[in-house]
Amino acid sequence: MDELTPFAFWCQKVMPAVLDNSLSFYEVLCKLTAKLNDAIETINGHSELITTMQSEIAALQTLTAQHTQQIADLTKKVQANANNITAINTRTKGLSTKTDSKNNYWGINFTTDDNYVYRLAWSNGAPAASVLQTSRPGSIYYQNGGVSDDWAYLSVQDGTNTSRPGYTSISRTIYNQITSDINDVESSAAQNAQAIKALQDLTSDHSMAISSLQDSVGKNTQDITNLNNGLSSTNQTVAKLESSLETLNTRTKGISTNVSGDGAWYGITLNTDTDLNYRIAWCNNTTADMLSTSSRGSVYLFNQGLSSVTGTVGWSQTATNNVEAWYKGLSNATVTNINNQIDALDTRLTSIGSRTNTLENKTKGFSTVNDTVSGWFGFNLLVGSDNYRIGWSPSAPIETVTEASAPGSLYLTQTGLTGNTYGYSQTGAQEVKTLYNGSDTSSIENEIESLQTTVNEINTRTKGISTKTDASNSYQAINFTTDAGKVYRIGWIGNTPSSTVASSSDKGSFYFYVNGTSQNTGNFGWSQLDNSFQSIYNGILKTNMTTLSDTVSKHTQQISTLMDDVNNNVSDINDLQTNLASATNTITQVGTLANEINTRTKGLSTKTDSSDNWIGISLSTDDSYIYRVAWSNETPALPVLQQSSPGSLYLRIGGPAPDIWLYAWDQDGTHTAMPLVTEKI
Repeated sequence: MDELTPFAFWCQKVMPAVLDNSLSFYEVLCKLTAKLNDAIETINGHSELITTMQSEIAALQTLTAQHTQQIADLTKKVQANANNITAINTRTKGLSTKTDSKNNYWGINFTTDDNYVYRLAWSNGAPAASVLQTSRPGSIYYQNGGVSDDWAYLSVQDGTNTSRPGYTSISRTIYNQITSDINDVESSAAQNAQAIKALQDLTSDHSMAISSLQDSVGKNTQDITNLNNGLSSTNQTVAKLESSLETLNTRTKGISTNVSGDGAWYGITLNTDTDLNYRIAWCNNTTADMLSTSSRGSVYLFNQGLSSVTGTVGWSQTATNNVEAWYKGLSNATVTNINNQIDALDTRLTSIGSRTNTLENKTKGFSTVNDTVSGWFGFNLLVGSDNYRIGWSPSAPIETVTEASAPGSLYLTQTGLTGNTYGYSQTGAQEVKTLYNGSDTSSIENEIESLQTTVNEINTRTKGISTKTDASNSYQAINFTTDAGKVYRIGWIGNTPSSTVASSSDKGSFYFYVNGTSQNTGNFGWSQLDNSFQSIYNGILKTNMTTLSDTVSKHTQQISTLMDDVNNNVSDINDLQTNLASATNTITQVGTLANEINTRTKGLSTKTDSSDNWIGISLSTDDSYIYRVAWSNETPALPVLQQSSPGSLYLRIGGPAPDIWLYAWDQDGTHTAMPLVTEKI
């Protein structure tokens, strides 16, 4: 920019011969000349300042662009990790776990898009109403520790606040009824035995009476003659006795009893004319010797009513040396009710199986890790042979950790932020890159500090300067506010400034006429005194004034451009801060989402391979119990049972076996599992 040359004018300090107004005009002209030269010197200094600021602003813009690119790269990397976590979150959508013992249950929750909560849980008893209110009918609460004394092994939620027990075969109530019925049968059998014994005693009495009568007849033959008159009557009596004996013999034909317990049994045997021996007996167990003396169709009842070990009521002889155990039957209504409940349970189990399969598909390849040796914990996602990992560790992961994960895995610091480091990104088999909050210290932080220094310098150099570019109060201006609160103004206005304008600036401010110089008065502006203004007239050549006005106009435009550049850079700085805040927020969201997934799937792990002949879901509680819902082709082996806790369920692959009704094994001990059938065998 071309510099302005000083205004060449010399004031002659001589007194005129005649004192008139020309002396005042000349005095004003001298002062105006001096003031004009001062303004020219100041404006020339502004040119250098503007050039310097333009150079610094250009450098600031370049630096801002570099920051923007660095933040974009950082945001892209963070977003890639966020996408991975979002994919995991999508696969496990709706799945959450509860591993603490609060409210007396542990389990897995599955929340649908309709906000229904289906639950597969373990409890020490029937769930409370407050617990049932947090799940939906159809949820299952397994008995912690396996089958209880009354054979209940689960509670099925059938209402908002209610649940009903599920049994391995029949309930204790039905069992007690069966026991009572058996006791009634035994009581009736005892009464029958007493009646038969009385009949036998009566038969013996009759035999003794007949024998005595015969003895009397033999010993008293001398009285036969005397008895001839009554012989006919006696014969009739004897005939009646013989008839009664024949009737009794007919009625008891073939019946024999064993009340001594010979052969380890008590009972009644009926010997038929065809040499078949049908028997109703009581014993502790059947033997070959026992069966060899009875025929097929005989019944042997258990002498204790009902076996507490096998549940046996008795045995029905099906061959010479073979019996079939049998149980107290149920009424048709009870059987129908049980069958209906079994059908409902089958439906629910099918639904649970479907949901479990869905859960298995959603969590396939997904697992959690808490490696106390190497000091890290987190999530694994197995894709083919690549193991992608999002974990937390106190420091950079060691080689044994990175060898087990694929490039692209992310290890976050357990403290959230250590210095400027918030994690490590795996870039190779054993290579990791440190991640910083925004950038490393040598780049963004240094650049931001440099940028702040430049802005501070600009702010220092332009301290107090402000502009008014709108037309309110009929003026536009450049304001300069001092530390003392004074507002000096260079403004442009179309008429004498009003008192309102005067109240917003201080004495010494200057307001130029918007049209340059009044053609009528030669007025080119107003100088502010206190609350009034002094008109300033054009005391120099119009061409010089035009040049000065043009120069001031250019400088005003340059200053306006400078302020625009400053404002743009302030906007760029704001954008930079916004991008930094966005990157920080994204990292926070990643951490929050990771914590949410970790909380929902805490203790949950899946097994999708068929090693050890089972697949399924395991839930590790805070109390170190491992409850399992699994599928197997056969009774789980001892090593498998030793890995899970009583109450775990192993469902049979393919559903109930068609020949034995077996559909699952319920683990009821550390080394044992109880078969579950769809009907009582």
